[in-house]
Amino acid sequence: MIFKIILYLGLALIIGSGVYDFIFIGIPFQDPTPELIAQREQQYLIKDIIWYSGVTLVLFGIIGVLIVKLRKTTP
Repeated sequence: MIFKIILYLGLALIIGSGVYDFIFIGIPFQDPTPELIAQREQQYLIKDIIWYSGVTLVLFGIIGVLIVKLRKTTP
């Protein structure tokens, strides 16, 4: 059960990173100032951290669910 929660939390983080990208990063300006470029780089870093955290949790969740299912089928 805990591995399914981890799996769903990871999926939520992956979706959340896409929403963060859409809302906060959005379409770049045509001629941004250096401050805006630095701000966008920071926002991309945050989005990448959220995304990689979600992918890691999804992988742990999948591996955990597979281990639990294998233990149930093995006598």
